[in-house]
Amino acid sequence: MARYLAGTVGIDQFLDIGAGLPTVGNTHEIVQEQNPCATVVYVDNDPLCNAHGQAILATNDRTHFVSADLVRPETLLTHDEVSRHLDLARPLGLILCGILHHVDDDLDPVGIMRRYIDALASGSYVAITHFWNPNDGSDRADLAVRLQRQFVEMGLGSGWYRTREQINSYFGGLELIEPGLVELEDWWPMGPPVRERFPEERLMLGGVAVKRSPADHCASENLMSARGNRTGGRRQVFLRSARIGG
Repeated sequence: MARYLAGTVGIDQFLDIGAGLPTVGNTHEIVQEQNPCATVVYVDNDPLCNAHGQAILATNDRTHFVSADLVRPETLLTHDEVSRHLDLARPLGLILCGILHHVDDDLDPVGIMRRYIDALASGSYVAITHFWNPNDGSDRADLAVRLQRQFVEMGLGSGWYRTREQINSYFGGLELIEPGLVELEDWWPMGPPVRERFPEERLMLGGVAVKRSPADHCASENLMSARGNRTGGRRQVFLRSARIGG
């Protein structure tokens, strides 16, 4: 997803929330391979992650680590380090990979995401990955229930396996980029799989959505209207399939 945003779309500033400990294949490594001038700000509320991240990235003047809490968007977005290194008046890539499934429903993750999205400039992109419960009576759905129970009831922290509809709602109605909200290895794969995926690995969905400007929306509506007139009124179906939550 980060490679697509930096290389294909041309986004040059990224806010990666819930970054955790830097390992390999990090956001800054991927995007700065595509564009060495890209800026990345990582955010985590774990003091250990922040101390370790700041030490590792001390020599990279385009990558920064900030201590802040996901559930307080206004405080996070106005943090001195965020304001210093990112320009929220320009398009950026907001990345929340593997973090929203740790946010309890009582904290209103939909509302939290709406506040982030409202603060983004038009042309910004939002990338989300999240634990998934197919909720279809299948063996995979049963596995999702068992895994969530292990997280919640057995002292492993938090981990909520949510439905596709719930995960879709976190994009706040933004336009989803093809191939949509899919299993992670199906999102712009770099080649054939090197091995069969474990069942647990297939219980995570990911997607990328774009925040269009009002002018873009009007142009899209006009184009779809013209197409609908030529195709026997299929415009409504096309509109619903082209956007999340539509």
